[in-house]
Amino acid sequence: MQKFNTREEYEKWKKERLEATRDEQHKRINEDQLESAQVEPSAQFVKNPEISSPSPPQNSVIYNVIEKEINPMTMSENLGVGTQVGCGSAILCFIAGGIITLIPVIGWFLGPIIIFSGCIAPFVGIGSAVKDSVTDKPTLYKGISGPCPYCKGSNTVEVKNFTEVIGVDCPICKKRFVVRDKEFHSV
Repeated sequence: MQKFNTREEYEKWKKERLEATRDEQHKRINEDQLESAQVEPSAQFVKNPEISSPSPPQNSVIYNVIEKEINPMTMSENLGVGTQVGCGSAILCFIAGGIITLIPVIGWFLGPIIIFSGCIAPFVGIGSAVKDSVTDKPTLYKGISGPCPYCKGSNTVEVKNFTEVIGVDCPICKKRFVVRDKEFHSV
């Protein structure tokens, strides 16, 4: 166990350890990339007239930009949900209204109002479902899919605006990366 006389010595030691750890990680990542980079024997090198030596082809990572419309629920799906919500709230109103009616004076006034609202609730649920199905417009889903910059695992990230920068955790390696300019960048 290492002992430090001052806070500055500890901070200096901590900074050196952090830099050493980062250097080891970068070295390990570069070694992994060199091992995974393979050139096919049949690959031809194209000679650039401006440069005298041949240059190998560039390895590029492909990121897919996803833009698709998600259609809202159909009329029958909306009616099913509206009926379920309306009937469920009607049952709750009947039970609550019946219990509140047992309270003297104020319950005699509020109980019947709540029970009456339970009678109307299914129709309100169906009406709101019809309104939603008529006014709903398809929503645009935007996303980017591509490999994680660390583990090369496949990721798909939902993006609201392609100009914003988003931080995301990889579900495979649990490391954080940034989505910027329609690409994934390591942090």
